[in-house]
Amino acid sequence: MGVNLDDIIGNKKQDILVDRTKKNMNMLMIGTGIVVFLIVLVAIKIIMDIRAERQRELAAAITRDAEKISSAVTQLYSDYKNGNAELIGVPQDEVGNDKLIVRYVKGQKLEFRLGYYFLTKEQVQGLVSQTAPLESPAPYVVKYTTGEVVNLDGVNGYYEVADLSAIANKQTPPSDYTLFINAPQDMVYISQYPNNIIRLNANIDMSAFNGDGWTPIAAFKGKFDGRGYKISNMQIRNSSLSHVGLFGRIENGAYVENLILENIDVAGGDYTGAIAGSCSGTVTNCMVSGRVSSAGRYVGGLFGSFEGTASYLSTTASVNGAQYVGGFAGSVAGGTISCCKVKGDADITVTGSQDCVGGFVGEIIANRDTKLDRVCAVATISAISKAGGLIGRLNASDGRNIIEVLNSYAQGTIKNCDEDAGGFVGNFNASNQANISLKYNYTTCKSTLNCKRNRGGFIGYISPNAMPSVSYCYWERDSMIDTSLEENGIGYSVDNSVKFDPLTPQQIVLNTSFTGWDRDNAINNWNFDYRSAPTLKWE
Repeated sequence: MGVNLDDIIGNKKQDILVDRTKKNMNMLMIGTGIVVFLIVLVAIKIIMDIRAERQRELAAAITRDAEKISSAVTQLYSDYKNGNAELIGVPQDEVGNDKLIVRYVKGQKLEFRLGYYFLTKEQVQGLVSQTAPLESPAPYVVKYTTGEVVNLDGVNGYYEVADLSAIANKQTPPSDYTLFINAPQDMVYISQYPNNIIRLNANIDMSAFNGDGWTPIAAFKGKFDGRGYKISNMQIRNSSLSHVGLFGRIENGAYVENLILENIDVAGGDYTGAIAGSCSGTVTNCMVSGRVSSAGRYVGGLFGSFEGTASYLSTTASVNGAQYVGGFAGSVAGGTISCCKVKGDADITVTGSQDCVGGFVGEIIANRDTKLDRVCAVATISAISKAGGLIGRLNASDGRNIIEVLNSYAQGTIKNCDEDAGGFVGNFNASNQANISLKYNYTTCKSTLNCKRNRGGFIGYISPNAMPSVSYCYWERDSMIDTSLEENGIGYSVDNSVKFDPLTPQQIVLNTSFTGWDRDNAINNWNFDYRSAPTLKWE
């Protein structure tokens, strides 16, 4: 049988062609796969870029909303509090994916996209019934992207710029750590959350606690904002307890502000005050009325002892203690106190059964730098010794720390003091290295004639070698009753170079009498009505 060479060659060519076709098909499939893969990668990249851009746009929108609302936030709080603003949520089908918070203010509607919306208690019941109690009647704040309830404490928090900025930066808003106090029974939660932000949401009548009395919040480290609401009728009756007040201790770094304590009755042991037994934090814009008492030491209308920062505090509370007793604080061991007063329409009494009693502070002791600026006390002061219209005893042993008292005044009467009674400072105990400055101060506070030793128009007693820096300080000298007082305003001092100038009752009402008070200081800080002694402008 013969072999056909042409057939063999033809078959071989056909096999080669088939192989080439297969290879081309494989290459085409691989190339197509690569192209598809690249297209998918590009699509994913585009989608990711779109999502990132949307996130940036959302963050930018929230930031813009924060900027818009910053100028309106104060008015919003005021309107909402006064019933002139209503806050509601907009249904999803009306606005799509972007939830709006709608603000109605006296008929005018403003909208802000914040990433959050409000649900009523009934609407949110199913979301939170397994995880949290629903006791507050206020709406709840819900995160629209997840439906998560992020704040169970009411509606006001997310109108703060700090919250909006935090949301824009993908951080937890400060209001997530806020506890709102709506009723007296809520007050007990403060002790459980002493590091949180606490805000009063209503006036609180503490009469409900008057059976056993209020138990002080032992150590507060958070921020308490009274928001102008009142805590009234707080009663504490525990003479064996130290560090007594609404707070036992306000720790360094803590803040208390915008608080009104009305008609309080606080009685404790050592370190007793209406606001706190001791304070090393910051307290501002608070008012107190009522009474504070103790058989112990360190007793004050606002604080038992103070070593922090205080501004715009006022008290009309009467104070009764043993030693280190003051209308503002029993003792001040450092810090800055500005624009604070112990003053009211009725007579304020500050009484100590022992020594170191002052209309404003019982004792200043220089544990660290201390500054009193634009403070005043108008009170009737009683003590055995070391009693002053503003400061009972000013105690400094060296020059490591600076004590300044400036632009301040005292008025009233000092009674029943056997020794060291001064219209401004009762006892000045300092070494020659002490760094103490008294500037732009005056007093019309009088000590009664039964003070047997060291009765001074400005200072009762200055220890030997004490050399305070004194600039333009004055005391009122009535020629009818002050004939026995020394001209320099000091009851006893070895060094006669220290001097406080006397003014008559007629001179004390004239700004021209306060020689040395520079014009800007007098204009910025003092009121002269030419009928009575000057007062501070901030009052």
